[in-house]
Amino acid sequence: MRFLLLPALLVATSCAFAQPVPALNAPTVAPTPGTSTSMVLGQEQPLTAREQQSLALVNKWVNGTTHPITRSDGAVTWFFGSTLPTVVCAPLKTCDIQLQPGERVTKKGVHIGDPVRWDVSPALSGEGDQQITHLIVKPSDVGISTTLVVATDRRTYHIALAARKTDWTPAVSFDYPEQVQSEWDSYYAKQAKETSQKTLGNGLSIDRLDFNYRISGDAPFKPVRVYNNGIKTIIEMPAAVNARELPTLMVVNAGDKEVVNYRYHDNKFIVDQLAAEIILVTGVGSHQQSVLIKHQGGRG
Repeated sequence: MRFLLLPALLVATSCAFAQPVPALNAPTVAPTPGTSTSMVLGQEQPLTAREQQSLALVNKWVNGTTHPITRSDGAVTWFFGSTLPTVVCAPLKTCDIQLQPGERVTKKGVHIGDPVRWDVSPALSGEGDQQITHLIVKPSDVGISTTLVVATDRRTYHIALAARKTDWTPAVSFDYPEQVQSEWDSYYAKQAKETSQKTLGNGLSIDRLDFNYRISGDAPFKPVRVYNNGIKTIIEMPAAVNARELPTLMVVNAGDKEVVNYRYHDNKFIVDQLAAEIILVTGVGSHQQSVLIKHQGGRG
C-alpha cells in the first residue's frame, strides 16, 4: 500500500504546481458601470450610453467648423475655445505657439502626451505687461501625433500636435473672446466719457452748441460763458452771484431793451430765444452796473 500511495501523491503534487501562480500586486480593474464584469486588461470594452453621449460632445468640439485665420506676421490664429486647434510640426523645424501678452505659464503647467518624441521649451519676447511667452515645439520623428495641455495664470490650452516630414506651422497665436469683449467695452466707455465731457446739462452737447459770443463789462456778475443750442440762449453765471442780487436780463433789439421770457436754474440764465444782444444790469443811476453779451455771427 505504501508503494501504491507514493505515485498518487506525486501526481497530486505535480498537478498542484501546474496551476498558474497569480502575479503579485496585479492591478485590479473596476468594471465600467453598465458593462460586463468579465473585463480583460488591454481590451476595449463597450461604452455606456452616457459615455457615448460624452464622446459625441467631445467630437463635436474637436471637429468644430471654426477655421483659423492668418495675421500680418504670418501666424496662424485660432479663436480660443471654439475648437481643438491642431499644430502641424516637422523634425528639424520649430513650431512657435504664442500666448497672450502678459500671460504666464504656471509651475509644472506644461503636459505633453508623448514627452519622449516631442520636445517643448519656453522662450520670451518683449518686456513688461506686453511680454509674450512662446512655447517652442519640436518632434523627433514623422507620422507621430500627441496632445499638449498648457495651464497659465489666465486659462488652459488644449492643443493637438501632428508631425510631418516637410509640412509645418512656423507660428500659432490665439484670439480671445473676453479680449474682444474688453476692447468693445473700452470703446463704449471711451465714447461715454467723451459724451459726458461734452454734455453741459439738460442733454446739451458741446458739439451742437454755438459759443461765438463776446462779453463786455467788468461787473462782479460777469458770465462765465454764453452759448446757444439753436433754440435757446444759455448764460452761465459765476457761483458768487448767488450771494447777491441777480441782475435783470434784457434783450436788445434795434437799440431797444426788451424784457423776454427766461428762467434761472443751476447758476444759468436760460433765455427762450436766440438773441443777438443781451444786457445784464443791476442798480440805477450812478450805482448801475451792466454787462453786454453780443453774438459775433456764425458759429464759434
